[in-house]
Amino acid sequence: MVDYLVLFGYFLVNYTVIVFFNTALVHCTHLYFNGEEPTIRKGLQFALSRMGAILSWSIFAATVGTYGDPVKHYNQQLADSLFMEK
Repeated sequence: MVDYLVLFGYFLVNYTVIVFFNTALVHCTHLYFNGEEPTIRKGLQFALSRMGAILSWSIFAATVGTYGDPVKHYNQQLADSLFMEK
């Protein structure tokens, strides 16, 4: 059980950081294409303003990642037992 909590925490932190900076980058791209000057500050401020949505998505993604890993492992074991030559 502790392994899954650690795995969940790992996924949660990683997804939060990745989505946060991707949000900032996409916002800066949006500013650029609208003729405005994109800055790191504007991108990070926008990402901070969307932190609730970012955390919600990260929790969802971490949950799928945590519970998808054992399912993938089980399915691989099942496939190996069914299709491996003996």
